[in-house]
Amino acid sequence: MILEELLGKPVWQMTGEELLFLARHGSQPSNTTTEESPSKEQRRYVYGLSGIARLFGCSLPIANRIKQSGKID
Repeated sequence: MILEELLGKPVWQMTGEELLFLARHGSQPSNTTTEESPSKEQRRYVYGLSGIARLFGCSLPIANRIKQSGKID
């Protein structure tokens, strides 16, 4: 299977075999130049409920629950 053809094909038209192939091999970059990530994690500061929601990828009510729980500063 050619990866470029599968990337252009809508998901609803794929067979199970094509979908599994894309899931296994689609996340690998096609070019070999990759940037090295620094050894230390960069801290990302966000502000407000919308920042928490974007950071965790959740809705505003869930972000409010996370904030109210006191588990994050």
